[in-house]
Amino acid sequence: GGKRQDYGTCLELRPNGPDAATPRFERAQALKQLGRWEEATRDYDAAADAFTANRQKREAKIAEAQAAFAKFESGDVPSAATRLETLARQLYSSDVRAALAATYWRAGDVAKAEDTWLDLCQIEDAQCGKYTDKEWLMSYRKWTPSLADAMQDFLKLRS
Repeated sequence: GGKRQDYGTCLELRPNGPDAATPRFERAQALKQLGRWEEATRDYDAAADAFTANRQKREAKIAEAQAAFAKFESGDVPSAATRLETLARQLYSSDVRAALAATYWRAGDVAKAEDTWLDLCQIEDAQCGKYTDKEWLMSYRKWTPSLADAMQDFLKLRS
């Protein structure tokens, strides 16, 4: 109900076009809160496409990252890894690389997880020490619960 329905109504009135990007993204956020990962992924992907069409690159990349997080949460770790690898090549983002390290870890590729982590900690302002804080990951970085847990598990093994 609530927000999800409001954004759904908004999208029924204007399902496509430049002004659909933000409502689509916000509905994905509401679906994420409800744990409806597949639906959230579809809306994040649609929002990313709409943001791209609007030449809103930053917003498109945020939606793409959230889609990858939702894929991870739905249990599709290989798809999440592929999406995050693409984003890691496109963006100079410690957060995408940290999520990729956690994804590799969950997939059982310890060496790739470690290499990715060490590379990201070379990035200026990477804040590597903050990734031990699950609350920060979920509230500030907008990670999903299982992805944040995977990061915690990876970092516990490293210490």
